[in-house]
Amino acid sequence: MKNQTKLCPFKKQLRRSFPPGKSGKLDMVITERLDTCAGERCMAYNGGKCLRLTRKET
Repeated sequence: MKNQTKLCPFKKQLRRSFPPGKSGKLDMVITERLDTCAGERCMAYNGGKCLRLTRKET
């Protein structure tokens, strides 16, 4: 479990492709996935926790 990559819900990778469809026209396909956590390099990361995911009590 230690070697699992953390995913960040605030970083996304988008990939657009335009394959030909059944009718011969180009279809637009958008693939969206979460990107990996930057860890200590991220401004929202402190003390081993993501500060964006912690809730503030009001």
